Amino acid sequence: MILIQDIHQVIARREVDFEAAYRETVSRLDADDATFLWFAWAPHGGGEGYEAVTLSSFADADALGRHQE
Repeated sequence: MILIQDIHQVIARREVDFEAAYRETVSRLDADDATFLWFAWAPHGGGEGYEAVTLSSFADADALGRHQE
């Protein structure tokens, strides 16, 4: 299993759009190969800007490669 944590910097006025687009994209993950685990916003002032933190798991490197395509 491979766990991937991503940190996304988002323009403030695009925060809601980003979250909706991200959730729509990951909802298409194949449950056998990849799973979306977590989405959270870092507290304002906790970083350089608006930051979304995500966590996903992949069965193996091949599954990760298919998702990245």
